[in-house]
Amino acid sequence: MSFKMCCFADRGSVSGISQLLAGGADVNSSLPDGTTALDLGAGNGHLDVVERLLAAGAATEHQEHREITALGIAAQNGHLAVVTRLLAAGAPVNKGHPDGSTPLFYAASFDRLEMVERLLAAGADVEMSRTEHNVTPLIIAAQRGYLGVVERLLAAPATRTNNARVDGATALWLAAAIGHVKVVRRLLAAGAAVDQAKTSDGTTPLYSAAYSGHWEVVLLLIRAGAEVNGETAPDGATPLWCAAFNGHLDAVECLVAGGADVERAIFAGLGPVTPAMIAEAKGHTAVAERLRTIRKNNARLILYCDDACRLAQFF
Repeated sequence: MSFKMCCFADRGSVSGISQLLAGGADVNSSLPDGTTALDLGAGNGHLDVVERLLAAGAATEHQEHREITALGIAAQNGHLAVVTRLLAAGAPVNKGHPDGSTPLFYAASFDRLEMVERLLAAGADVEMSRTEHNVTPLIIAAQRGYLGVVERLLAAPATRTNNARVDGATALWLAAAIGHVKVVRRLLAAGAAVDQAKTSDGTTPLYSAAYSGHWEVVLLLIRAGAEVNGETAPDGATPLWCAAFNGHLDAVECLVAGGADVERAIFAGLGPVTPAMIAEAKGHTAVAERLRTIRKNNARLILYCDDACRLAQFF
């Protein structure tokens, strides 16, 4: 009987479910792996099936074989109407997977802004995180560049902007590393700590942006007061050194104009290696030549930030 019930729910057959219920079937019966009809109906977005099952007393707090509730499954799969109905039926909004993933985490992970709104309105905890790495909804949304979700989560009073993963990476660090300019700007406006470094390697958001060549992010961070000559442990590499290492000329220009020390070297092998030296060794001729000719005291940066946050010009 449970198999038939689940099959009807999976296919979206309200009539089939009604027939089974009329014959005395248990609405909460499950397959051997723990999957119920409500799980399948919710996962496939069959709102009418969910309505029928709830009317018959389906348990919303049940967790299937992956230990996810029907609400979590609907959130994972993006079924807003089903999420709304389950919340109205009293589904536990903060009951998540043992790894800490909640319905809000799933919604934030897939850029489902309206769903995030519904879950927050129902009392979703913005700081519940995936326990293995301490990844919060804000951190995953920032990492993936979902500006709307980031803005909504930042508006929640309980959100801690500078919360970090177990390796120390914050939402700002991750957004900077990937080059999400608008997200970086929004996080900075919300008070994100511009120089909060990863505990695992000591790298700052500026370092991560410079390493990957995201010059627009570099500009934003410098403008926000980032320490441009900050060194990482244990090698002492600066953001400029790493930008030179990877041949990112635009990032090099921004850093030097922001006060980066072109002579700051790291000590490797037989002696000190400056940014110009490493650029030349890596075959980045244009970067090496530019670093040799730069007179940082004469560099002046004119910035302005519009929606693209562009560099105006160097003099």
